[in-house]
Amino acid sequence: MFAVCFGVVWAMSAYMAYLQRTDPSKFDAIVEKARNLPREQSLNFFALPASSSSSENRHTQPFRLDEFASPTNNSLLSDNGTDSIDRWAAVDFSAFGLLFIIAVTVFCCCVLVIGTVCLGFYLLQKNDEDKRRLRLMRSRALQTCTREENDREDEDSRKSNSKYTTMNGDAQQVAPSCSAVASTSDGEFALYNVSGYQNGLSYYDFQQQWLSGNGLSEKLPSKRPDNIAVRQWLTGNQLPYYAPGRESRPCSTVSSFAASSARSTISRLSGISKLTVCTDITLSNVPRNIPGEIENLDPQSDRDAICTLIVHHSTLPSAQQEKYLRKIAKSASTYLLDGTSHLARSMDKELLKQFFTYLVQQGTLLLEAFEKGRLINEDMVLLRLIWKTLCFAVRCDLCVSQIFETISPQYLLRFILNAIRRNLRHTPYVIQVFRRLLNSHRGTVFRQNARITESIDRLVAHLPICDAMDMPKESSTACENKVNVMDCLRLLMDSTRSRATLAIRERFVKLGGVGLLVGILKSNVEEPALKASTAALKATLRGNLGRTVADEIIASDALRYLASLLDHASGGLLANALHCLAAVSDRREALQRMGDVMMNAVVAQVINVLGTTNISVDESASGFLLNVATISQFRPLLIGNGAVRILLDVVNRHAFTFFSSSAYLDVSLQKSFVETIENALRTLAQLSSTADVVARMAVEELCAFENIFHLLANLAKVTSPFSESVCGRQPILSENRFQIRRHVLLVVERNLIHDDFRNLLQRFEEKIVFAEVAFELLYETSCLIMKDPSTALHGRRFQAILETLQHFSRVPEFTFGITRCFQSASFMEFCVSLENHSETTQIQILGFLREVADPKVTGTEISNALFAAFPVMAIRQMVNSMLRRGGAVGGIARGFLELMEAGNRYVECAGNYMEIC
Repeated sequence: MFAVCFGVVWAMSAYMAYLQRTDPSKFDAIVEKARNLPREQSLNFFALPASSSSSENRHTQPFRLDEFASPTNNSLLSDNGTDSIDRWAAVDFSAFGLLFIIAVTVFCCCVLVIGTVCLGFYLLQKNDEDKRRLRLMRSRALQTCTREENDREDEDSRKSNSKYTTMNGDAQQVAPSCSAVASTSDGEFALYNVSGYQNGLSYYDFQQQWLSGNGLSEKLPSKRPDNIAVRQWLTGNQLPYYAPGRESRPCSTVSSFAASSARSTISRLSGISKLTVCTDITLSNVPRNIPGEIENLDPQSDRDAICTLIVHHSTLPSAQQEKYLRKIAKSASTYLLDGTSHLARSMDKELLKQFFTYLVQQGTLLLEAFEKGRLINEDMVLLRLIWKTLCFAVRCDLCVSQIFETISPQYLLRFILNAIRRNLRHTPYVIQVFRRLLNSHRGTVFRQNARITESIDRLVAHLPICDAMDMPKESSTACENKVNVMDCLRLLMDSTRSRATLAIRERFVKLGGVGLLVGILKSNVEEPALKASTAALKATLRGNLGRTVADEIIASDALRYLASLLDHASGGLLANALHCLAAVSDRREALQRMGDVMMNAVVAQVINVLGTTNISVDESASGFLLNVATISQFRPLLIGNGAVRILLDVVNRHAFTFFSSSAYLDVSLQKSFVETIENALRTLAQLSSTADVVARMAVEELCAFENIFHLLANLAKVTSPFSESVCGRQPILSENRFQIRRHVLLVVERNLIHDDFRNLLQRFEEKIVFAEVAFELLYETSCLIMKDPSTALHGRRFQAILETLQHFSRVPEFTFGITRCFQSASFMEFCVSLENHSETTQIQILGFLREVADPKVTGTEISNALFAAFPVMAIRQMVNSMLRRGGAVGGIARGFLELMEAGNRYVECAGNYMEIC
């Protein structure tokens, strides 16, 4: 606006100056018009006084500044004053006004130029800042992509831990260890600010909570979306397959090279490497190992050999068939970078199907000839080579799919079982083929057909003689024969449906298979054999049959050997051993017969591995300690080995990871976190109910833990059914919510007898939480009783929570919290709803209120405070209803009124009672 105004004034001034020079008559007319206006309007017109002089005099005698400035000049004092004033006005308007406007215009231009320059510098700085922010965002996105890809690989490794090994090429690679959850050592749940906790809700909210069901509120997707950035990076840097070898001149035939990319068989204990840092180096810069020789082979030789065997196998002698099969076996044992064999890549599907049909039919004929005693040495060599070729072929998924498409599962199973012979050298290859087909993701139907008792009979009979059998040259360990047999047993007995494998597991136990596995566990030191034996034991410890297996394992003194495996570096072996220990730890009588000395060694080993970032390890270890803690004989062993402190650390770290982290957690991983936290709390509650001497040691460790009450209060608040921290992030089953809060209260209740614990409780500011949680559990269990009165478990839980509240009512630290709960709307609605409960529940509530109101039980000061907080109208309605019923409830109600009337503290209800009587 400022610039516009000055521009308008400048334009008008320039126009008036132009008229004064070019058209004086028009200029005089404007001046005359301005002169005739009143003073106020003239000031608003042009701010110029009137002029009566003629234009000729004004222009014939132009005004000069030197004359106007001369002191001797008296022209301004002439008689013609009006002309002098007009002359002065013209000078003011045309000179000084124009100069002033020009000066202001120049000033505005300077300001505009300076502002433009400053704006340019600001935009340049902002552009640089945006570029830096964009680079930072790209860097963070790349790090996030890499982290997510690594997390997904770890999750796949954890899921694949249930499988023992994966076979690729000639090498049998060890499966990755259990995936470890991100470390939570830096986070403490005791210091976490739990938001969204609500108390004093309506009692009917608890009814809606329990009537809505008991399942997960929302299941997270079990599979993450593909990472586009990582996939683009991989595809952009992946090189096509090339045949290694130095360049040579053109040969007479197409060359193939001897050093095809077969995977290394150096060690089964080698970890699978992975790129953990994204770099700008492409795979084209990686040096290549070029062999020093080139072998020229006919690419059609494999096809010709297969065609010859398919067409002329009935007329060819065994030695000639062996020659062709060796050539084909060499092609089948050569693998490309993607894990497929050279045989599957170079042959079409129909030819492969006919070739596998030939192998099965020829192998069946040779086995029939062996049973009749007509098998010569050349035939024995051919039979072994047939199974060796099949062993190479089933390592390739393409070949496995062709086998399942060509041969029916029943015929293939019969062919394999008939070939398992104790006195034939081809049996190790048969076991390998059997294991690979069972472990194939395409072999679901075959695996279901293989779960018969004959399979168990053949494998169990072959297991004791595995060490006496000849090892194939391709074996990577000295115990591969027994490892393959035990892995076949595991794949057959392990199933998500326990009933589907019950018959074969019973057969395995009846044949003494558990004793064979325990014997291998005691006598072997090789990691593959130990891992396979523990995995097979893990598959048998399921259902009701698992109790029999557990008793046999404990009786054979195998727990000591299982505990010794916890020092092993293999993650899979550690997980299997802990699972077996946790599965057998619920056999109370069998464990008590072990004695304190042997059990102390096992407990010390388990506590030593507890507290890692691997949630599966902590889940099994905490389950074992919980079962052992239920036996009062072994509780001092746990406390003496520092179990209290370690369990508190486990709860603190895993609760922080689970409740305060917004990271993605799979449903199975959520279950592991909740089970670990619950097991640890239940174990702490069990250890809090020990003898005086041992309990003193336990409470010292409990009080030595920093922020112990903050940790317990946060666990109680965050597992409330109305807590936003749980409902908004990780869904938990209502049973787990109840157990966590219930055992938090038990830990507090059972340690109130110790002065150190009471002193810490007095200094804790949020002690009201424990009383509110106790009433919360009371409302929830009462709703469950209304929903299902026939379940005795709900009644026992209701009585246990009332006993906890009675204990809390005698403690001065909880008086304020119980008073607030009595005054809440939830308690009033709960009292009104007692009309719909059974007589047993009403008697329990009246007994609780009577004990709270009795000064002899709770003390005069506490009793007066709690009695003053009773909701008068609600209790009046409840007592009147009970008096009308009569019977046992009416008698207890009269006793309750007499107690209150004796203290003159409940006049209204007493008067109502007198009217009814």
